[in-house]
Amino acid sequence: MTLTILRIATGSVVACLLAVGCGSSGSGNTGTGGRDAAADSKLRSNDGAAPSSDAGGDATTGMHDARADVGSTDATASRDSQSLADVVAHDVTHASDAPADHAASSDAGRDAVSDAHAATDGGGADAPSSEDAGLPSTFLNRCDGGHTTVTGTVLAPNGTDPIPNVRVYAASAINGYPANYCDKCSAPLDPAYTSTVSGPDGTFSLDLDDVPASANITFAIQIGRFRKHTTIPVTACQSVSVPTAAMTLPGTHSAGDIPSIVVSSGNADHLDVVLTDLGILDYDCYEGRSAPAASTPTCAQVAGLNIADVISSAATLDGYNMAFLSCAPGAYAEFITTHNQATMNTNTQNWVAAGGRIFVTDTAYDYIAQPFPSYVTWAGTGGSPQPVDTALNGCAPAGPGGESAHAVQYPTNIDDATLTAWLKVVGFSSAPSVQIQGYYQPWAAIASLSPGANMIANGTMPIDPTGPTTCSSNTANLPLTTEFDVPTCGRAVFSSFHTYTGTGASAATANLKIMEYLIFAAATCSG
Repeated sequence: MTLTILRIATGSVVACLLAVGCGSSGSGNTGTGGRDAAADSKLRSNDGAAPSSDAGGDATTGMHDARADVGSTDATASRDSQSLADVVAHDVTHASDAPADHAASSDAGRDAVSDAHAATDGGGADAPSSEDAGLPSTFLNRCDGGHTTVTGTVLAPNGTDPIPNVRVYAASAINGYPANYCDKCSAPLDPAYTSTVSGPDGTFSLDLDDVPASANITFAIQIGRFRKHTTIPVTACQSVSVPTAAMTLPGTHSAGDIPSIVVSSGNADHLDVVLTDLGILDYDCYEGRSAPAASTPTCAQVAGLNIADVISSAATLDGYNMAFLSCAPGAYAEFITTHNQATMNTNTQNWVAAGGRIFVTDTAYDYIAQPFPSYVTWAGTGGSPQPVDTALNGCAPAGPGGESAHAVQYPTNIDDATLTAWLKVVGFSSAPSVQIQGYYQPWAAIASLSPGANMIANGTMPIDPTGPTTCSSNTANLPLTTEFDVPTCGRAVFSSFHTYTGTGASAATANLKIMEYLIFAAATCSG
């Protein structure tokens, strides 16, 4: 008779397994000793041989004596074994949620369990499976130390452009978006067995070691309110490429979850074209210009309404999650003569604070300057907020060869490390130094940023217009693009440059690619 007491460490829990075994050379455990022998037979079922019944009485007596020696009964031994299974199952289950730096302790727990199996088998039988020991059947347990991964590249809805900073995960549940969703990076909407974030080139490698092993997983990608979840097949102990459709962000409500988007038309700037070029096709377009006859809209506008109508109605604005307001000279100043500016400011403040995302370009700057005066100091006349349209100090002269002002390129420095890396991926190897177009005279200039605003791009630019197409000799190094988070849950993005001549991101100019990046930068989680 042998009595073995094992101590097994799993995480912070130490479990004791009491294993009783009887045997000698040429004979096995009894098969007729009732419940005790049956339990012993189950432990040794991997031997593949039937136990002998020759020494049943002696073996049974010996086993009972052993239990008496340690102050145990049959029921107590059974409860102890079950408690070990419960403790191991609990610890290993919760180890799957532990940070990576706890991997060593998890491995130690698995090694101890393996040693316990070897000891209870008497050294001669195969160890029981992880399921027999009460361990969860994860991919790692099945792969005997090997790894299971899924890899790929997150793509924009157009299926072409890689998208960085996307959460990639094996979901344990998929939750619906609340009406007022506060998207905090520290508190993701969906729980996950494991997750990662796509790199600047959109690539990812998702480790499935701690995911319950099965033929399929719920694979999900999410950036803000853009989310897609798909059941994909996986092969244990191997690396599997994710199907392209599963790692392509949705651009319509039928393809997955996307934010409700409102966009305003512009004179020469057309953010709707960038959305469409990215494959984001579901949005509402409203009149955003003061002189509609001066240009042709590139989107189908909602009849009879303009963007100020949307912002003036809290209920209407609350129906949207993201707003893209294109440059439209003179429009804001005109709209506040027919709408209550204080109401527009209050509605914008409340909407953004509750989780709204607002992205404006150039002369549309007053849509964020008026409700959020503390984040940006604008060029020109002082005041907080400063008078409408008084930041239009940027100059855009015609080119030396007579080319249009909007076609003139200006050296620009990119201050965002991820944007710099992404621009290199999409064809701008000179990043962080790039050439930017798309300025119209006069354009809205930033003088400086508060500590709460992040500078995305800057450049030395001509300022102080002296006429419709001429400038003074003054230049200044200015922030050109910025973003800032608005407590508790919102974000605002502004760019002095924008699209031009109605072309979309397919034109492959640096400023248009930056517009692409900023659309998803505006969408991503905060905090």
